[in-house]
Amino acid sequence: MSREGEREFVWRRFGVRASDPSAPGGGLSGWDANGLHAEADFTDTPFTGSFQPVTQKDLERLREGYRTTDLVKVYTEAPIETVDQYEGRMPDRLVDGDTVYQVAQTQHWGPEHHIPHTKFWAVRFDEASEGGGDIAPGTDAWRIVQAIRAVFKSGLALSNAQIIMADDDGPRPPLPYLDVRPESVDIGRLTASDSVQWTCPDPDTVAQTVHGLRTALVSVRGYGDQAPRWLSAGSAVWQVDDILAALVSDGIHVVDVSPTRNISIVLDTQTERRWEQTWEVMYVATSDPVEAPALESVCLDLELSSTTTAPSFNMDVSDQLPDPC
Repeated sequence: MSREGEREFVWRRFGVRASDPSAPGGGLSGWDANGLHAEADFTDTPFTGSFQPVTQKDLERLREGYRTTDLVKVYTEAPIETVDQYEGRMPDRLVDGDTVYQVAQTQHWGPEHHIPHTKFWAVRFDEASEGGGDIAPGTDAWRIVQAIRAVFKSGLALSNAQIIMADDDGPRPPLPYLDVRPESVDIGRLTASDSVQWTCPDPDTVAQTVHGLRTALVSVRGYGDQAPRWLSAGSAVWQVDDILAALVSDGIHVVDVSPTRNISIVLDTQTERRWEQTWEVMYVATSDPVEAPALESVCLDLELSSTTTAPSFNMDVSDQLPDPC
């Protein structure tokens, strides 16, 4: 006899990445070039669980980023786990037909209970557009974060694991390390100072692209005893000619870097020391090309029959598009 809401699902458990002693950064091979934790191989196991409605109390238990309507709550006997910082393992996932969910929080009832089981909450996971937290690849925020990561990587020879994207769902790397997050990215509206570029993707189409200068504030945080030295060095190394040229070629200019702040004091935490810098940057924002409406050519012929008769017009409207390029 099945329980209420019970149905089958696939439990996806990721492995632990083996470190490579020959890899840069002390064998920290579990982070990719974008500063995200690279997924290891996984094992899929069929299981059953009781899917129950998500309540307001459930939402209040989860951190703000997970308070979404695309959320499931499941009771199961499978030993579901969220991210394992000690082992360096990605959170488990639930595959329900064509939909994938990532485990956000768990609650376990062990052998001392009548029926050992696990209750877990999982949020819908888009494997095709996975990024760092809420930053989607290809956006201005993504581009700015990667440019600042490149400053530290090339200027201080840091590995991918030593400067990561903040708010990634994967485990954290060993200390010391830095993370980068955009605090504000000014999208803004079209202004008089922006430039408009017209292009012709094909003979019958005219497209408009807008380019403009915008500002952004980016936070770089450091963890571990070596981190404040990295932050201090990074605030100066961006002015090295090669690094400065790379930033300019990517449409990014560093305006100012704040002094390094010890935010452990502000947070009043004794468990982990951390430091922070704020980078102010200007960047070139480029809109997606927008196709302009088709234009029509209008030919006017004017004939004057006499000085006392009103002029007559012969208007010929054709569908030919003039070539603006």
